[in-house]
Amino acid sequence: MFVRTLGLLALLITLIPVSAPKGYAMSAPPKHTRPAPEATRTPHAEISQILLSCSDGFAHADALCASLQKALQQRAPKQSIVISNNKPTGQQLAIRLQISKVTKNVLTGQLQWHTETSATQQGPETSLNVVDNTLKPHMFDQLTAALVKTSPLPLD
Repeated sequence: MFVRTLGLLALLITLIPVSAPKGYAMSAPPKHTRPAPEATRTPHAEISQILLSCSDGFAHADALCASLQKALQQRAPKQSIVISNNKPTGQQLAIRLQISKVTKNVLTGQLQWHTETSATQQGPETSLNVVDNTLKPHMFDQLTAALVKTSPLPLD
């Protein structure tokens, strides 16, 4: 009985995110998500500017896009990041935040990116779930940081 209880406790500890603030949690794809093939990635040294666009049409869409811009700037501090719906030219990388689900408690999306000459690639879908409240803009940093971290963007 003690061994079964200990095994159950170990399972619960791995399932409960320790770093998630009370009331909301992140869900990300399993670790086995395969990154884009190296042949289709654009090397970091070639990128001169990042064009960022975001889904709109929901409350706080601008705040979400600003949060993503901040997360990208932390990941690539030397890159110029401009919010723009233009197609990339030359050495620009276009990154789009595509939102697939928005409710008062859930926000789900993924990053898509491409250059002028590369095919569009996409990262894993990631969700922000709020249990005891409604989504607020100050919660978006957790989602955008997870999107940038889990997506194999050609920024490294």
